[in-house]
Amino acid sequence: MDGNDIAAVSSVAKKLVDEVRGGQPRVLECKTHRVRGHYEGDPQKYRPEDDVASGADIDPLQRAELLLEKQGITQASLQEIIAGIENRVALSIEKAKAEAQPDFASALADVYTAKG
Repeated sequence: MDGNDIAAVSSVAKKLVDEVRGGQPRVLECKTHRVRGHYEGDPQKYRPEDDVASGADIDPLQRAELLLEKQGITQASLQEIIAGIENRVALSIEKAKAEAQPDFASALADVYTAKG
């Protein structure tokens, strides 16, 4: 499905989650477009210029913002929502940095099942 369409992904994901909770296995494949390079400052020389340029046109976040504006959400409300999200992310990062580093020896714990 079009992974750039946040509303469609949300609708389908809710349905699939209900089915999974009912004991049915499901897979949701969302095809999307990478709007940035692999790292900050990536010149993306390996991608055609028109591919890089078209990415901005289908950015899921920008599309969602336009959808919300069409539904009457003001720019001020959007900025308030974005600020709240950025604050939650910053607090989560601070919390993660404050945690003790995990024991390296535990890296493979619960990754493989014992043969038997």
